[in-house]
Amino acid sequence: MKHVILMLTIAMLPGFSIAQKKHTYAHVNTAEILPHMTETKEGQLALQKLTVDYQKNLAEIEGRLQSLAKIVQNPAATEEEQAKNQAHYQKVAQEYEEFAYRAEQDLSQKELLLKEDVLSIIYKAVDEVAKAQGIHYVFDTNMTRIWYYEKANDITASVQKILGIEAPAPTGGGQ
Repeated sequence: MKHVILMLTIAMLPGFSIAQKKHTYAHVNTAEILPHMTETKEGQLALQKLTVDYQKNLAEIEGRLQSLAKIVQNPAATEEEQAKNQAHYQKVAQEYEEFAYRAEQDLSQKELLLKEDVLSIIYKAVDEVAKAQGIHYVFDTNMTRIWYYEKANDITASVQKILGIEAPAPTGGGQ
């Protein structure tokens, strides 16, 4: 066991090389690419349409609730009618709450799936650029906190070119 620890310690010493390989690093900022992607724009439009549809449905249920509230407050109704109307009002109010919750969950899930789908396209382009340029590691400056990086190793523009995006030059720099 001591021999294994000694060998590992020696292997980690600076300058010791059995077959050391020089690794190259680069970074990309997906936040500068995402808004320019056609898939992002199309997905956002679909999400907006779905949001409008949900809002229309919620407004319809709200209208029913307002009508039911007037019926519930009718002083001429018998106790039995008031109890029945109150129960119906509560049922519709619960439907409203459940629908609003499901709508919010559905929109959040669809937004997450959209982002994952678009990021997978970007990551394929990053992979292509990295292989073409002989880069071993690529960090996403949007997803990871990187305290400093050289602008010379920024491959965002190359990834945008592969994706067919004509976007402004990246704004990040050695931060």
